[in-house]
Amino acid sequence: MGDQGKRSELQNRIAAELREKIAQEADDSGGPTKPVEDLPDHVEDSAYLKTYKKSKPIPRQVIILIVAAVVCVICGLIIALAR
Repeated sequence: MGDQGKRSELQNRIAAELREKIAQEADDSGGPTKPVEDLPDHVEDSAYLKTYKKSKPIPRQVIILIVAAVVCVICGLIIALAR
């Protein structure tokens, strides 16, 4: 069996029902007045995406400092327990 990227009739019907349900819920809750189908990506743009800023990874120096601190604590424990 090969998937050729075509939707079955059942999949189309379920997708249509879900879009209708989402549109009804949005109208009931004071949401968007446009139907979801009219939006280009079928999703209402959220306000948080407009101010979203990608976080930066932890700098290499911070990782080295944390590893060094852990090594110092382990060495200190070994020395203290050896006495």
